[in-house]
Amino acid sequence: MCVRDTPFNRVQLENMLRAQAAGAVIMPAVPAFYHHPKTIDDLVTQYVCRVLAQIGLSQDQMYRWVGYAQPRKSGGVRRLALQNG
Repeated sequence: MCVRDTPFNRVQLENMLRAQAAGAVIMPAVPAFYHHPKTIDDLVTQYVCRVLAQIGLSQDQMYRWVGYAQPRKSGGVRRLALQNG
């Protein structure tokens, strides 16, 4: 169930809890920024890909979070590791 962004009121939260108890998956329309989108279309594509992946359809254009890259020996900051597809 894709719901609009926050804020949610009490009635909406209670309805989402009922839907979840009945087996629904709640996916608020929250944009992802970890893949460094350049356009609004990049944000929309990533969200749509996440929704389609949730129902079992693999997505070639989707960036997946795979954790952080290993820290450098120099003690540098860990970098985000992304995987496309």
